[in-house]
Amino acid sequence: MIPTEVQTETKPSLLHRLGHVAGPLVALVAFIAAAYVLYHKLGGHGWQQILDAIHALPTSAIVLAIGLTAFNYSILSGYDGLAVWYLRRPLKPLRVMLVAFVGYAMSHNLTWMGGTASRFRLYLAWGLSAVDVVKIFALIGLAFWTGFCLLAGVVFLVVPMPIPAGAHLPLTSTFWLGPILLGILSLYLAGCVLSRRIPHFRWAKLFPPLHLALLQALVASCDLLLQAGIAYTLMPANYAPGYWRFANAYLLGIAAAILSHVPGGAGVLEVVVLELAPHTDSSVPFDEAAVFGSLLMFRFVYFILPLIVAIILFLGHEWRTHRKKRL
Repeated sequence: MIPTEVQTETKPSLLHRLGHVAGPLVALVAFIAAAYVLYHKLGGHGWQQILDAIHALPTSAIVLAIGLTAFNYSILSGYDGLAVWYLRRPLKPLRVMLVAFVGYAMSHNLTWMGGTASRFRLYLAWGLSAVDVVKIFALIGLAFWTGFCLLAGVVFLVVPMPIPAGAHLPLTSTFWLGPILLGILSLYLAGCVLSRRIPHFRWAKLFPPLHLALLQALVASCDLLLQAGIAYTLMPANYAPGYWRFANAYLLGIAAAILSHVPGGAGVLEVVVLELAPHTDSSVPFDEAAVFGSLLMFRFVYFILPLIVAIILFLGHEWRTHRKKRL
């Protein structure tokens, strides 16, 4: 009698199935909440007022913002460049810049899935393995949050922003967030050091070497500082808060946008900035429509324009690759 193998299919657990819908559900709830807040904050303003505010922005400010955006996206290639360098994968700098630009332009607008797909497509076409690409994603994520903890920790600690009472947050200032973030960063950097000094440390693979972690923090800090600068450049001429107060709000907005899983943080970033960085000069009325219009222009300059260029570059690369294969 020939024995037969009985194969049993294991159904995914409830927790596993909930994990697949948790991200989209959180994004939907966050987007609806942001849209609700924006509707009530801007309810007294019509779209014409917002469009007029956009048209009133100086051409010089828009041109400067576009130039700074181009420079910022070149800095973004540092995330991928450090990862590729650490993994010792020989890739030409122009290829690293291309994959970083396309990946970030798509992930900024289409959530991380867009950046993941384009990075996989390009890196695999250039000879990297799927394992290499996964490691690159892990290093990029570590780089961003390392830089965020460093920059936000210092900014919140040195130039804290008072939290308006209307924001209904359990904080009166961002000051105490500074030590918390710097404490998290210190523990992480300590792990980078100790993981290479303690024999058979089971979590060693989770920590890059200290010199890489510091370089990643520097790149991410420059990236975030410049992002806030680009958005601040496009603020209305009579916008009273200084750059550092705006940077406080922007950093909190970026963190909220990423954690919300909303594509591009649409609405979430705008709500946080409008709530936390209003005018501090009581003699000048706070024009919410004008600030919202400036944030829309920032979204166009920093998110939409790079996406258009990235799609053109990606399609051009795919066409050239397909043409070479046919020849």
